[in-house]
Amino acid sequence: MNELKSCPFCGAEAELYKYYPAFERRVRVTVRCTACRGNSGEWGRTDKAVEAWNRRACEGRCIQ
Repeated sequence: MNELKSCPFCGAEAELYKYYPAFERRVRVTVRCTACRGNSGEWGRTDKAVEAWNRRACEGRCIQ
């Protein structure tokens, strides 16, 4: 699994959460900031949640 990047909103650490919603048989996964609660959205797979969290709009293409 890839390492989680810091929060794109506030720079704090992020954590991976797995949970089973009521009346569902599938696990739901999200990455959430420990400070501001920004998140990656809900995903069915850990690798997809991490990929969504680590994606940055500006990776290598932004003019500084």
